[in-house]
Amino acid sequence: MYTSRMPWTKPLVAKHQVDSAGDIIADRRLMTSEENFYTALDVAGNWRSSHGYPLHITWSSLRKRAKRVDPNALVPKRLKRLPSVITKLKRFDTMQLSKMQDLGGCRAVLRTVRKVDKLVKYYDQHPYKALEFVKKYDYIENPKPDGYRSVHLVYRYTGNCEAGAFKGLRVEIQIRSRLQHAWATALEIIDTFTGQGLKLAAGDDSWKRFFALMSTAMAIKEKRNIVPNTTDNITDLVGELLDLCDKLNIPNVFMGLSAGIEVVPTLKFSKAGVKAEAYILTLDSKKRATGVEAFASNRLAEKTLLEMEKQNITKPHIQSVMAKADSVHSLRSAYPNYYADTESFLVEISDICKQFVRRVNADKNALKGPGAAEAAG
Repeated sequence: MYTSRMPWTKPLVAKHQVDSAGDIIADRRLMTSEENFYTALDVAGNWRSSHGYPLHITWSSLRKRAKRVDPNALVPKRLKRLPSVITKLKRFDTMQLSKMQDLGGCRAVLRTVRKVDKLVKYYDQHPYKALEFVKKYDYIENPKPDGYRSVHLVYRYTGNCEAGAFKGLRVEIQIRSRLQHAWATALEIIDTFTGQGLKLAAGDDSWKRFFALMSTAMAIKEKRNIVPNTTDNITDLVGELLDLCDKLNIPNVFMGLSAGIEVVPTLKFSKAGVKAEAYILTLDSKKRATGVEAFASNRLAEKTLLEMEKQNITKPHIQSVMAKADSVHSLRSAYPNYYADTESFLVEISDICKQFVRRVNADKNALKGPGAAEAAG
């Protein structure tokens, strides 16, 4: 936690200037002689970093609540990557940077969807003191057409810390099951290494269909609503999935992406015995390397991240994120996409295939008549 000598980053400019910077980095308008792209990135970076304190308050409470529901819950937090901010502003041309609600976000990944229900219910019944509830997006009850499933809770900070400098800033909580996390990770990995843009509803139709069907298979396993325009008939569902697995060369593609990823040893900060306040994860998909750097100060991590993003703004194959986790080891579980780790997702594909084989054998035995299964055994 910051001390008085290292205060939380506060907004340096007014909201209309933040929105002006957002318009510039999203290429919505021409720059004046006093403006330039990198100055606008500095303004956007400061605005993002100013969400650090409200995010810290939100994350601290989420961690306590999630661990009460599931002691093994993963509860990371992160500041949104500037390239992702730019993409979102371009995608939604009326969106203002000052009102973007997920610049600061934290996530709870729980073992089962029932535990997700329990934690969401707790939030419904126990509001924050310094945070005002804004909106709930339940993508488990109403899955997105691409297959995305999770619950998002948006809050607005209302506290008076630093003379109200952070008042009105929004933060987002994501609550999902391990199955839902495995699906989201696999999709992000395919996007990262193929550049398809599946998260933006772009990309190859076969890949889009594959992820929608996999999400429905997981939803059926969790006894939840299926993805629009998919079937809950197991035979038809898995039959189509197996055809797509063959067409897309799955799981070999996933295993190939994860094979050979080099993890660069953690760079340690100089103060011995000081716990890391933040980490920066960097994935270079061309070099197939993931780097991890630990920081004793959030402020230093924020500054380093912004400089890295400015340096790599024209290199989409290099992705950096500032994250908070319990340890370096837990980073891999919280951010498996930065390690191209699809092990959990591949286990689900294997389970679905086994389920299909069992279903086909059961149908065959049923057609043969009573006693056929015993005779076959």
